[in-house]
Amino acid sequence: MDFRIKTMKQAAKTLLTLVMVFIMGGQAYAGDLSMLNVVGAENASEEFTTTINDSISKIPDHILDYHKKLGATVSFSRSNLPGYDNTIAGIYYYDGDSRYDVMIRTDEAFYANYRFDLATTLPHEIGHFVWDVGFRDAASEEDGRILKEQYDFWKNYRFDCKNQEETFAALYVTHLNYPDHLIQEANDMFDRCEERIELLNGAEESSQ
Repeated sequence: MDFRIKTMKQAAKTLLTLVMVFIMGGQAYAGDLSMLNVVGAENASEEFTTTINDSISKIPDHILDYHKKLGATVSFSRSNLPGYDNTIAGIYYYDGDSRYDVMIRTDEAFYANYRFDLATTLPHEIGHFVWDVGFRDAASEEDGRILKEQYDFWKNYRFDCKNQEETFAALYVTHLNYPDHLIQEANDMFDRCEERIELLNGAEESSQ
């Protein structure tokens, strides 16, 4: 019975991938942790690993690939993240030797007691990576206007929209999972950022 269920699940996953290929014009997003440099995988339970894999499955493959090519890591920790108190679920490093690195809390008690959701934590931190690489020094004036307007609106409704950078990362998760909850020009802004990273990733491949 277990084998049949496992086989059926695999068949359903394969069918979903084929549907995604058709809808996206030949490009399927089915990323998982194998596409990243993971540190401390033993600190995430099987259930948490499944949740994390599901959470990043909608991130374009070239973004995960480029993160890995830069030598960046995604680390899992069951305790407080270094330098932070017991209220932080994830960190993205913008500078120094750890630039581009991500750290994620994975202990069950933390998510039971706080308003964070493991299913959004890693995509949020990858959203910081997209902002760092695809927006910070590359955004057009139009993209800058769009982000400012989104921040001015969402800061009144979402605790995670503390500034423009955090708003970008928070709304990137929405863009991945519920694009219809954003105005079209916001989705277009994120698409342009993803396209810039795709070009960078292609250039990196060409140079190897």
